[in-house]
Amino acid sequence: MKKKLAIIGSGDLGQLIAHHAKSCNFEIVGFYDDFQTQESAANKFTLLGKVSDIENDFEVNKFDEISIAIGYKHLEFKEQIIQILLAQNIPLASIIHPSAYIDSSAKIGKGVTVLPHTTVDAGCEIEDGVLLNTGVCIAHDTKIKTCCFIAPAAALAGFIKIEKRCFIGINSTIIDNISICQDTKIGAGAVVTKSITEKGLYVGIPAKKIKSLK
Repeated sequence: MKKKLAIIGSGDLGQLIAHHAKSCNFEIVGFYDDFQTQESAANKFTLLGKVSDIENDFEVNKFDEISIAIGYKHLEFKEQIIQILLAQNIPLASIIHPSAYIDSSAKIGKGVTVLPHTTVDAGCEIEDGVLLNTGVCIAHDTKIKTCCFIAPAAALAGFIKIEKRCFIGINSTIIDNISICQDTKIGAGAVVTKSITEKGLYVGIPAKKIKSLK
């Protein structure tokens, strides 16, 4: 029997997660979005209401689990939403596409999204709210903290530690045995060859800091 899934965020990311969740034994019942109205959602998707409606709707069984489709520009807000939902005992859906490979020894947190053809190798730890986009490769014993967003085709070698709320850009590469501090952003195609201890935007080969972040 399929589980009823609600999604926070009805934008492109929400629609993408809904598309793939259908392959993961979920029935999409609708979206919560504070920036949409029934008029704007008409004939496009089912708008269940605002984020403030979630707790009451769960109590009346409108959905079984919930996914959070908040993009990489708002990872701190995503973390806040996760904390609220966990405090309300609302189940966070972990959506793992059937084409992904997750080693049996890997640990996957709550509310994790793993899109098609991604690999998570032995000994990895993926914490709550992480999104692994299409074709990501996570080598053995790498740890990714809560609410990181890993873009398509990013390649992470072994024994890496990525702290919370990091964004790793499309087709970027991170070599083994390094750490990346929280709230860091890695640009598209960058190659990270040493640990990053100051948050900011890093781009290029090898990756260098070009912008500080608040």
